[in-house]
Amino acid sequence: MRKLLISIVLLGLVCLSWQQCADYANLVGGSCSCINGYYSLNPNTQICQQCPNNTSAVQGGQIVGSCIKCAYNNYYIQKGANAVSAATCVQCPTGTQMQLGNILFRLLQVGSVQDVSSCAQCQPGYYLSQQATPANGSTPAQAAQCVQCPNNASTLKPSTSVQSADDCSICLPGFYVSTMVQSGQVLCSPCPQAALTANSSGLQDISDCSLCSSGFYRSNFDSSTGATCQQCPAGSSGDVTSNGINSCKYCQINYYMTQSSTTLSAATCSPCPTGSGNYFGPQQQGDVYQCNICISGYYMTQASKKDGTPASAQCQKCPDNSTSDQTAVVNSIASCTCYDQLALPLSSSQQTCQCKPGYGGTVSNVPNSTGCKPCGPGYYSNSGVCQPCPAGTYSNGTQNTSCKPCNDGQYNSQSGSTSCSDCPKGSTNQSGNAGCQCYDINSVPWSQTSSECVCAKDFYGDATLSNETSSNNCQKCPDNGTSEPGTAKTQADCKSSSSGSNSGSNSGSNSGSNSGSNSGSSSESNSGNQQPSKDTNQPTYLYSPVIILKMFFLCFLLLI
Repeated sequence: MRKLLISIVLLGLVCLSWQQCADYANLVGGSCSCINGYYSLNPNTQICQQCPNNTSAVQGGQIVGSCIKCAYNNYYIQKGANAVSAATCVQCPTGTQMQLGNILFRLLQVGSVQDVSSCAQCQPGYYLSQQATPANGSTPAQAAQCVQCPNNASTLKPSTSVQSADDCSICLPGFYVSTMVQSGQVLCSPCPQAALTANSSGLQDISDCSLCSSGFYRSNFDSSTGATCQQCPAGSSGDVTSNGINSCKYCQINYYMTQSSTTLSAATCSPCPTGSGNYFGPQQQGDVYQCNICISGYYMTQASKKDGTPASAQCQKCPDNSTSDQTAVVNSIASCTCYDQLALPLSSSQQTCQCKPGYGGTVSNVPNSTGCKPCGPGYYSNSGVCQPCPAGTYSNGTQNTSCKPCNDGQYNSQSGSTSCSDCPKGSTNQSGNAGCQCYDINSVPWSQTSSECVCAKDFYGDATLSNETSSNNCQKCPDNGTSEPGTAKTQADCKSSSSGSNSGSNSGSNSGSNSGSNSGSSSESNSGNQQPSKDTNQPTYLYSPVIILKMFFLCFLLLI
């Protein structure tokens, strides 16, 4: 029994020793915990996310509120508001860095607010020209003023005391001393491609270039030429090294490792499926599940899977003209943000970038800019395109999402209107407000050209007096009288039909009477004078001047 218990304990220890944590997590006390600078929303998923706002986190943080420390060379400007918000940290100005005391203070006094004066030293390659000063009354804090060393040189060590260019006495990594100046300055020449200097000995010799940069391995070394460095095979990488190809033991970011490096070979790395990736390149053999985040410009529809059939995170590309931050959690299209600041938020029902209501145009394809413009007077937009207000409606401002209908008694017949016109007296607006209609049933139909209500042809009266309850102010002219449209206001303005009849009767009577009288008189006279009566039906011959002239000429010839 005792042997069995010992075996179980040993087996448990072996199992614990074989437990493997996800990327960016370490085994602490038998469980996986996120490394500094990362936190996990759900410890069961073992997916660690990077802290925002240049912050870091205590190991094992499980909420974004755990990100309460500033990352290296960052200073506090604001504490985290609560357990679900991170602190806000700002990076030191270019060329400056925090001195060791400030870094320790920041780590010990978690959440304390500092200022830019904590950036009191210069980074390698810079010398200090002016010391940092803390805030004093109305005078704001100032970081150290750092000047870049000439000729790719650097100082021996960071300092908080004022320095000069003469303190730039060593070369930066990747350069070796080619000339020593009397003042103490050095002239530095670059090492062969990808080679680095092993130390800052200051020797005037290319043999100092004995190391290879990260992502390269040393295939040869000659004291007269320095290291010969070859790039690691595709997808693999390694630390600064003086070793051979086996130093390419890591995978680059957004690759996963299918085979670890051996004595004679580099790690075998494959690119992650489209849209997926990882925060850091894997450092141990795994599978496609190591592609556990969605890179910028994609959103996650399904998390990576290690058990069963391994699978990478399933990532969907954000719509055109939008992007997203890289993420390690399942989210939706709503995590994508359109470049255009005046575009609608993306959602399951809004899957393209378009201008928000009241705006129109082409959305910008450049981040933090806008191509959307406000719709002007007479126009509106509810679909990303500014359209003219239909007839019967109007808009008189900008950024209109709809158009207002004309009020009762008003109309407009043109699209894109900014106001409405009053209907004339005796009328009201038609359905749709695109025109008016006269109340009077005997009026001329309303038209925009005249825009008035008048009585129709052969009617008299005042059509402007008609309304909803009285619609027959225009009356028919009596006795078949006539009138032109709008000319007869009263009955007296109508023309009587009998005036035309009497005129014709009198004319016929007088003509007949005179004709008969004259005829009778002539007949009696001729009869009394025993003269034959004239046949009025005989034709009358008319002689033209030409005929008379010809006859006269003929007579003249006969007389001669």
